[in-house]
Amino acid sequence: MKNKARARTEVKEPGLDRQTLLAIYRNMILSRRIDDKQIQLKRQNKIFFQIAGAGHEAVLTAAGMVLKPGHDWFYAYYRDMALMLQLGMTPLEILLEALGAADDPNSGGRQMPSHWGHPRLNIVSKSSCTGTQYLQSVGCSQAGRYISIVKECQERGLRFQEDEVTYVSGGEGSTSEGEFWEALNTACNLKLPMLFLIEDNKYAISVPVEVQTAGGTIKGLVQNWPNLRYEEIDGCDPLESHRVLSDVVGDLRRRREGPALVQAHCIRPYSHSLSDDERLYKPERERQEEAKRDPIVRHEKLLLEEKIDVGVVSESPWPSDIPVVGSCAVKQQNAVYRRAKVALSINNYNQIDSYFSDRQLIAMASGTPVVCRHVPGLDVEFRDGNECAMFGGECTDDNRDELDDMAYQVGKLLRNPVQAKLVGLLGRMRVMQEHSWQRRILDLLPAVESWRYQL
Repeated sequence: MKNKARARTEVKEPGLDRQTLLAIYRNMILSRRIDDKQIQLKRQNKIFFQIAGAGHEAVLTAAGMVLKPGHDWFYAYYRDMALMLQLGMTPLEILLEALGAADDPNSGGRQMPSHWGHPRLNIVSKSSCTGTQYLQSVGCSQAGRYISIVKECQERGLRFQEDEVTYVSGGEGSTSEGEFWEALNTACNLKLPMLFLIEDNKYAISVPVEVQTAGGTIKGLVQNWPNLRYEEIDGCDPLESHRVLSDVVGDLRRRREGPALVQAHCIRPYSHSLSDDERLYKPERERQEEAKRDPIVRHEKLLLEEKIDVGVVSESPWPSDIPVVGSCAVKQQNAVYRRAKVALSINNYNQIDSYFSDRQLIAMASGTPVVCRHVPGLDVEFRDGNECAMFGGECTDDNRDELDDMAYQVGKLLRNPVQAKLVGLLGRMRVMQEHSWQRRILDLLPAVESWRYQL
């Protein structure tokens, strides 16, 4: 009874009415369902990488509620999907990135999945290297201060908001990187208005925090730094996260006398990524204990205690005021995926323009050796001027000979595209017709002869 009374008191915090509580739940469920959809797509070989934000949804939803998209600046960690959704990124945009589509607002299909970037929302695309975002975010915050002081920058139209905050996040494993300490030192020294959110799920891939970090937590290493506000929260509790982050961000906007570091204790119910199997190193007992802290399950119980009926996850109909949950979320994600796949197909032509210059395409057509990476959504990977490998479907014993023959024919064709009558051969290749890089090469063929010897 004591726990129930405490939960009901917390719900009545200012600004967290019934609709807000449902909105928090909706965002967390949506993030988890997109993770599940991407896992399905990865196992079907329709996307090439997946890394989940499961277990981090509570603190990230809270962070998105107190920060301002298009006003503040964001250098986000790859587990920050719930934050992206809360800031305004759509499920379609997230799946366009996963598919490597040209319409992907994060990077135009160039980045790996979960490498967030969105110009309209002030989300800056980051590197895959762990920890690099910390120094970049410090530079962004310092640039804002510089713009606010230097009149010439303002006259040039460089954007700056008087109360803007720069957000940067990472896992506890990344705090072992030198960039983290350099960034924290600079932010404290210059008293920059920054929020460092450390999402501590106790594992740096397979390395437990007690092995990775001195003392088993960064708390003892950072809590007494000059000009740094330190807070430690339960990152699986969206109400506690919202309460603390509201106060921290409000203080940053008002006082602007140094950064804040919030250590949020989260869980990681899925493996580090689909390239990893946590069952090989995380004990079953520990996994069961983590499951009890799942932020979605905990928040669902709280809503039920508050007499807000949300049904049973994935088993019963959901109320109309949270339309994207449970089985409805699954149906929506399937529909969004179909839209993303159509967008990928339509924009392959533009995607190739993004990956290759005209000279590279002509080099492919004329047989000049070209070394390039596999482009998601295309059926051909050029390995050199003499051979190419076919993609777009799983190679099985039944179709191996057909694919090998097609690869040989296309390789032979590209070594001498004009004499081989490119149009006629492609017309007989039904599998290849759907893709547009061949049409791009056709457009460029008139220039092949004049450029061939200049490549």
